[in-house]
Amino acid sequence: MKNSLQNRLVTQLSQDAVAQIAPDELLTFQVTSNEYFKNPEKTLKGEVEGDDMIGFGAGGAEFFLTPIVLEVAATAVVPCIMEIAKETKEAFKEQLKDTVKQESSNLFSKFIKFIKNFFKPPQPPAEPAIQKIPPLTVEQVEQLTKLAFERAQQLELDGVAAMKLAHALVDNLAVSG
Repeated sequence: MKNSLQNRLVTQLSQDAVAQIAPDELLTFQVTSNEYFKNPEKTLKGEVEGDDMIGFGAGGAEFFLTPIVLEVAATAVVPCIMEIAKETKEAFKEQLKDTVKQESSNLFSKFIKFIKNFFKPPQPPAEPAIQKIPPLTVEQVEQLTKLAFERAQQLELDGVAAMKLAHALVDNLAVSG
């Protein structure tokens, strides 16, 4: 057999199968599986070291299913499982690589941004952008001037100061014809 992981998988799958289809062979399963891994061909023929044949009955004519189960598991089932595991592992590795690459790229970008900002001189907070006010009509300018003047007077400014304030605020607004 190729490696101990495969051997253990073959053993576990085979033992579970033998328990279902030939439970009376469970008593000799361990010995048979050990012999199988030493020499599969001999075990399949029913031969083991020191004996002519594995089995009981008239002249050892009865055969065991265990070696056949082991062979099927070892040559068909487990290689497929190992290939699927390998493909799954490769797919997982690729997915992991992509995820790590994306996350490390994001992390690297954030780190670079942090470093750049760390060495920049502090800047005053950006002032909110002033939205461009559409042009006002003459009537709208007059109304705004009146409202500004009245509010300035409520704040106890005299008439001249209130008017100057109102015009300072409103006169800079664009007037449409």
